[in-house]
Amino acid sequence: MKFRLPCCVLAVLAFGAFETRAQSTWTGGGGDTNWSTSGNWSSAPANSYSTSIDFSSASAFTSTVNTSFDLFSLTILNGAGALTLNNSGGQVLSISSALTDSSANSVTVSVPLQYTMIVDVNGTGTLTLGGSSNTYAGNTLVTSGTLADANANAFSASSGLVIGSGATVDVNFDETVSYLDNYLGTGGSVVIASGAALLINGGFSTTFPGIISGAGGISTSTVGTLTLTGANTYTGPTVIGSGTAINIGGGGATGSIVSNVSGAGGLSFDLTGNYTYAGTLSGALNVVQQGTGITTLTGNNTYSGPTTVNFGTLQAGSTSAFGNLSAVSITGSGTLDLNNFSNTIGTLSSFSASSSVTLGSGTLTIGTAAVNSTFDGTISGTGGLTLNNVDGYTLLLNGANTYSGATTITNGTLLADNASGSAVGTGPITIGSGAVLQVGSLTTTGAIGTANITDDGTLTFARTDSITVSNVISGFGAVTVDRGTVTLSGNNTYGESRRSSTAPSKQARQPPSGI
Repeated sequence: MKFRLPCCVLAVLAFGAFETRAQSTWTGGGGDTNWSTSGNWSSAPANSYSTSIDFSSASAFTSTVNTSFDLFSLTILNGAGALTLNNSGGQVLSISSALTDSSANSVTVSVPLQYTMIVDVNGTGTLTLGGSSNTYAGNTLVTSGTLADANANAFSASSGLVIGSGATVDVNFDETVSYLDNYLGTGGSVVIASGAALLINGGFSTTFPGIISGAGGISTSTVGTLTLTGANTYTGPTVIGSGTAINIGGGGATGSIVSNVSGAGGLSFDLTGNYTYAGTLSGALNVVQQGTGITTLTGNNTYSGPTTVNFGTLQAGSTSAFGNLSAVSITGSGTLDLNNFSNTIGTLSSFSASSSVTLGSGTLTIGTAAVNSTFDGTISGTGGLTLNNVDGYTLLLNGANTYSGATTITNGTLLADNASGSAVGTGPITIGSGAVLQVGSLTTTGAIGTANITDDGTLTFARTDSITVSNVISGFGAVTVDRGTVTLSGNNTYGESRRSSTAPSKQARQPPSGI
């Protein structure tokens, strides 16, 4: 992504092509280090936005800004020695164009920087910003060499941090920037020290292909997406604020993080290949499988926000991979794969027959959801399905599911309305006290196969045609017929009185609201 220039900076740069600048060079011959001493300059600089000054002495030197100055530009030239630019008496530098460091030595600027200026680091040395209240609005552009901070808030919160290949930014303290971006498609290195954090809060969407390392962390706030395509190794926390997002991969083959992630924003895994994330996901995160590859979550995750599988496969690598009662939705041909690990989610939904859940030998528990949901995809594997919805709320299964493990309804209603096969797989079925298994929804669809049924709740038939049910039904629950004709042919021992299987009920059970 191309780096941004504020309009006011562009205007200043354009105007500069037509205006003669007053040029002054630091000589340090005035007997002290003060800017106000005219003998320290080749010609005393005017305190004006028409003034450009530069530093070129090959010897190490100190220069003291003892009066606030307005400038067009300040340049540390290639060949300049080490420079310390001190602040005396709370003075500031207002620069309309740029502060440029092209030197190969260390430069420390401890003067607050403001106005529309750009900070441009293009030498091979290190520029350290030490101003405690920098507010400059232009980019912080690092195309080579190193940029570092000497205290918190040394980087301007109004400035975007743009880094090119081979360049480094050292974040030693808490810093806020408007965005983190690449330079002409390349990205260098960001090293965040232990205990420090880089906050990105400008609301822009950018891509950073470089590497973020160190023991510190990053956080985002304000609407926008940060896409990371490098092999990032930083170990401090990642905090994604509400309305913001971090995308890993950007739809390509590279991109990774090892950091634990929390917050209320979105975390998207958007890779074409297989990727394993071993960190911990917590908070109210929205987790999205966006890429076409397989993403495996192996952490002890506790996030409570929704989980969305748009493409590819989101795979469990632990028994808490999918968070704490997260609402899971699958679109298109996306797959949720338990990978033999039993997991509990809040709800399961999909309106695509191409969506799928692969259990392996694990059990998928849909727990304590106070919402109706529909799953049109298919569920397969040797594992089982447990429904623990709040009473009165329903999971509608429309697919021909093939899983062979047990189906257990401990609470709520499971509604089978599939056109073929068995909505509840081929394994045994248990209906808990107060729970409901409903076959059909006032149409001619809905089937549950021939598995044995332990009914301690209610087994309801609501098809409008005539069917024969050969399942063996036991338990202490009820069997009811709300529509159609049901013939029971199994060796049944269920304990509640049966309603007529040859006449429709006077009060039909209506389809649940929202299904």
